[in-house]
Amino acid sequence: MAEMNHARGPLDHQAELSGYQYRWSASGGRDGYRSSWHATFTIHTPSHLIAVTATALADPTPVPRYEGEIPKRNLTAARVTPVPPPAPTPLDVRRATAARARSAGPRALAHVPAKAMAMAASRPSAALPTPSRRR
Repeated sequence: MAEMNHARGPLDHQAELSGYQYRWSASGGRDGYRSSWHATFTIHTPSHLIAVTATALADPTPVPRYEGEIPKRNLTAARVTPVPPPAPTPLDVRRATAARARSAGPRALAHVPAKAMAMAASRPSAALPTPSRRR
């Protein structure tokens, strides 16, 4: 469902930039669908980028997608294979256990006698600096 074309011979660079000519072109999707795409590469596109694009297009490995990401009109052209969720790793288990331990229940507050609270509130928490006199 994709193709790549190469044009030989001399090309006008300005015509390439305006989209009238191109050295390489790639396109994909089914005719008549809005999900089709087209890409062009000029003579100045590094060859390794063109090679990576061609390799990705020719790779038969399925591309993982959520079923909701595939338009309904394209489902007939796709092979949908349900994948089970991954099993939790030991780190996932430790994190979940730690989270449950932190939120297991209300924590006991330390009891502070009322007399101590009154004494703490009546004195300043730090010594105030003495004002200096200017002459």
